[in-house]
Amino acid sequence: APILAPNYHMGMDFLVLSFVVVVVGGMGSLPGAVAAGFLLGILQSFASMNEVKAIIPGIDQVIIYLVAIVVLLVRPRGLMGKAGVMED
Repeated sequence: APILAPNYHMGMDFLVLSFVVVVVGGMGSLPGAVAAGFLLGILQSFASMNEVKAIIPGIDQVIIYLVAIVVLLVRPRGLMGKAGVMED
């Protein structure tokens, strides 16, 4: 028997994380999404280590969004994004 009943916000963590991976990798770029997935997964695992948490508490919950902000400031199209139709 199920422990919890289904509700409308189940899986929201995975949805937000996958959105960040697609944006960081570059919209429409499958190799970019794969590279961003590996990069963000490794960084999140590193930030979850007890030694890192002792130095910077709470970094494991914020590291994904910090990386997304930095990547979008440096490369607005993402890591491997292509130029859009309306861009010069």
